[in-house]
Amino acid sequence: MFKLKDRVALATGGSRSLGSGIPRCLAEAGAHVVINYRKSKPEDIFEITLESWDILIRNNLFSTFLCAKKTMEIMKMQKYGRIIQISSMIAHQGALYRHVHYASTKSGRLGFTRTLARTAGRRI
Repeated sequence: MFKLKDRVALATGGSRSLGSGIPRCLAEAGAHVVINYRKSKPEDIFEITLESWDILIRNNLFSTFLCAKKTMEIMKMQKYGRIIQISSMIAHQGALYRHVHYASTKSGRLGFTRTLARTAGRRI
């Protein structure tokens, strides 16, 4: 097992299976874990309102941007750090039923993370 004494881990999401297990393992390894989670409501394209679309974009995509931006600023000052983003298989394959907004945000996170790694990560 790895040691994370005095490290900080921010976990956004993760209410089930892997998502709930990772913060637990990070804490057991000594990290100070901060968890932020909000469950999405399953809706098909005909049920999604602008409000529910906006809520999910803010929770799953905008928050990813804000967290990464602040973390990158800290990492740049420290000349060290890691960002690990774990998303959903839905980012790769799409959702089957009633989660078009969720799938859209997960795909957006995947593109954001890949671009961040290819561009900004080299400047730390």
